[in-house]
Formats: sequence, C-alpha cells, structure tokens
Amino acid sequence: MMDDATPTAIYQMAAYRLAIFADQPAVNILPETYAPGSPLILHAQLPWLAVYMRDWLLAGVPEDDLRYWLPGADPALAYLPQPPRHVFGEWPALADALPTGEAAPEQLWLLTTPDQRESAAGALIFETLDRAGYASTPYPIQHERYRLAQFSVWRFQRRPADLDVPQVQFGQEDIQLLTWRVVGEPRACRNLRLQSWWRSTQVPQHNYSLTAVLANAEGQPVSQRDAAIGETLMQLWQPDQLVFDERVVPLPCQPGRYDLLLGLYWDDGGQLRDLEALSAAGEVLGTRFYLTSVAVEAAP
Repeated sequence: MMDDATPTAIYQMAAYRLAIFADQPAVNILPETYAPGSPLILHAQLPWLAVYMRDWLLAGVPEDDLRYWLPGADPALAYLPQPPRHVFGEWPALADALPTGEAAPEQLWLLTTPDQRESAAGALIFETLDRAGYASTPYPIQHERYRLAQFSVWRFQRRPADLDVPQVQFGQEDIQLLTWRVVGEPRACRNLRLQSWWRSTQVPQHNYSLTAVLANAEGQPVSQRDAAIGETLMQLWQPDQLVFDERVVPLPCQPGRYDLLLGLYWDDGGQLRDLEALSAAGEVLGTRFYLTSVAVEAAP
C-alpha cells in the first residue's frame, strides 16, 4: 500500500498518525543554539510535506512561531486538528510579515529541502534576508533518524556593525575573529553562550576546529566545547565569507571567576596541531588565547 502511495498521500497519513506513523515519536532536529520564539520559515513544494516537517521534525516549537511559504495551499489542511496558522502563498507577503527595525529578531530559521534551497524560490529567501542584514549558516542535522534525510536547516543571524577590524588572526590563511559576545548571565551548573563572527582572506588549508575552554584560577580546564566554526567544513569557506558561530559551553557548578580561552587546531593524521593566534597589532597570543573572564554566580 505504501509503495503505491503518492508523496502527498504518505504525508497525509503522517499528519493523521496512520499506518507506520502510528507509534513513531516526533523529534526536534533544531540545534541547541535555537532560541525559542525565533521565527521559523517552512518552505516546501508540497503543502503536506510542510505539515510533516512541523509535526515530526519540530516537536515542541509553538505553532505561532512558524511561517509557511506554500505556493499551492491545500484546502484540506483546514481540517487538521491543528491547521497551519501563518500561511503565505507568495514570498513577498511572508517577508513583509516578519518584524523589522528594533523589533527584528536576532535570528531566523529556515527548514526546507535541498531542491527548494537550490531553486529560484529558495534563492529569493536568501537574497531578501541578506539585504535585511542577516548572514546565513547551514546546520547539519544530528538526529540519527533524519541525518541523511532530505531536509536542510539554516540559521539567519543579524549581522552586527563592528565587523571591519579583526580582533585576532590565525595562520597563513589569515582566519580572523571579527567580534564576539557572551549571551546571558553565567550561572553555576548552567550554560554559557558564546557568539562570534569569523572570516578568512583565503580558503582554509584544513578543516579546523575551534576550542572554547573555561579555565580556573590555576589554569586548569574545567569545561570545554570543540566544534568547527559555524559547524561547517572550513575548506568549503570562500574568501572573505562571513561565518557566524554560536556554541554552548557548560558552566561549572562551583561559583567563581573563570577565564575563557579560544584556539584553532586541526587533525593531522591523528595528531592534533594548533594554530598560533596573533592580535590585530601582530602580538603573539599563543595557541590558547585569553578572550575574557566569566564570573560564575550561584544559581538562584
């Protein structure tokens, strides 16, 4: 029966939890850096595929945060127990409905399919948000059930103003840390959110990883988060491409003052090799340079 069903019929069965979908749990494929309340655009060629994305890939995301771009809406969607609320047939109407000015969100998200991303319609989304001051970053889907599925997750982060002068530089490729900020109040046993912006004047020679280390007063690491910048392969970067990174660093449960250190390294056949950091003035900062201090307070 499933072999003969059309894609729309399969997605309709999923919407009503029929057949093989009766006992499957819904998941949330968004990364931990997703900020609840951020607008999330669903772009799909088939209306029922967009409903599938909502019901099965975005568990826990409120309906009011979703924006659907559906070129041909199906009237049958209105009979769902929870029909899509913010549906737009044309991109300009959806774009006009997004908050602007001081009300513009720090981040927007897009869940789509690779074919739609590469289409003229998909390009329109990226062009519009780029003009509105947002930089795009793809996020690999980490959930094992959907890792190889045909879906794409993108984050659009509002660009800050202070991106002209690099603060720190790495390597012959001139990988540059442009600006950074710590988001939220550091509380014991919680998480620190570090946001940073990067670019490279050349295509990086290796797929480097960025390490963010919290060290205590004795210089000993107490917490660490390692990952590629923006969770992207750096050898795919284009010269002067702007890349946004946000990583969540667990905070220790012991209140106190900790230093936040950053460094870049790559895997050279099983041996980890570090890049040396230089300040904008050319001062050697070492392979783990001091970024800032964090005063961790006891949780209320």
